[in-house]
Amino acid sequence: MFTTNRFKIVTTLLVTILCTGNANSAFIETSAGCQSSGTDTSASCDPAFQDNYSYSFNISDTANSSIFHATLTNTSSGSFTGALIDALAFNMNPGLQLGDGTNTDDQFNIIDISPDWSFTDAPSGAGIQFGYVGTDNTAPHSPDQRISSGKTLEFDFIFHDLSKLLSPGDDPFNLWLLSSDQTLGSGIGGGGDSGQVAVSFQQLGSTGDDSDLLTSNWAPGTNPSPGPGPTPTIPEPTSIFLICTGLLGLFSASRKKS
Repeated sequence: MFTTNRFKIVTTLLVTILCTGNANSAFIETSAGCQSSGTDTSASCDPAFQDNYSYSFNISDTANSSIFHATLTNTSSGSFTGALIDALAFNMNPGLQLGDGTNTDDQFNIIDISPDWSFTDAPSGAGIQFGYVGTDNTAPHSPDQRISSGKTLEFDFIFHDLSKLLSPGDDPFNLWLLSSDQTLGSGIGGGGDSGQVAVSFQQLGSTGDDSDLLTSNWAPGTNPSPGPGPTPTIPEPTSIFLICTGLLGLFSASRKKS
């Protein structure tokens, strides 16, 4: 006989699993940094700055196969005045047109940006070979909108029609992972560093008047879900809410009867 106590235990377990469990996300990441000793950790460092400035950047999938969430973190520490990130540049493969979808040629957009930054196609000329550049929206650029140590810049990539970008079975992270863009990213701030990602730091040095650009490539093998194809289907928030509500209702009814 399925007793009331057993029913309560089963219901509680189901509510816990469905309502509090998190699906594992696939992701890729990259990072670069300079130490005050002048140690080079995948970037060209200037030992005269005597700062510890660095970043990490990751992109993860979501429940929606057309949306990917990006997080840039300022991982700097021990700076004289506090290194601030004021620009992010990156490449994608293949080169895609950035836009809100009103133009039929628009293939993806960057949305839900926090703090108040904006992304555009990188300006042509002057040796700049990155595809896309993001900066804060204030003019002149405000320190309040720059990314300080321990803080993040977060945003979403949304693809208007993912089927036009990938062949069936392709890993969607190939849009960022493919190596053909590793030597093309250069020219930001007049620098010669190259990579798939570039991050500009301001307020470096003992007086806080210096700046530097760090670059990196997506490290191979950082995607913990190596199989091809988009994110496995997981229940949408609305479905999870309805399931949880129903289970809680059954649990409440059983308590009244006991």
